[in-house]
Amino acid sequence: MATKARSDEITLSLPPGLAAPLADALTHLRGGPSGARLTGEPPHELTGPRALVRELLAVALDEAGERIGDASTRLLRGEDAAAELRALLSEASGLLALLEQSSAAP
Repeated sequence: MATKARSDEITLSLPPGLAAPLADALTHLRGGPSGARLTGEPPHELTGPRALVRELLAVALDEAGERIGDASTRLLRGEDAAAELRALLSEASGLLALLEQSSAAP
């Protein structure tokens, strides 16, 4: 997870598997501020103003939290959702690490 900085714009290198939730967050925010870019080919990078990148990460975390809640409910009801829940928790952990990294980047 490398970070490159130029003024207030940052670029985060995304670990495998985190491009999709960030693409969803970017689509969700299309009606709002623009200026963030997500590369379409691996290795994926997210570039944009620091505040917007942080907002995209927060939206992706919020969406991941909803999916974690849904999977937890299915697990509670006796459905076999443990593997899905593990994957979602890993995704949320990766998104949180990127959020923390975006704050620490110069």
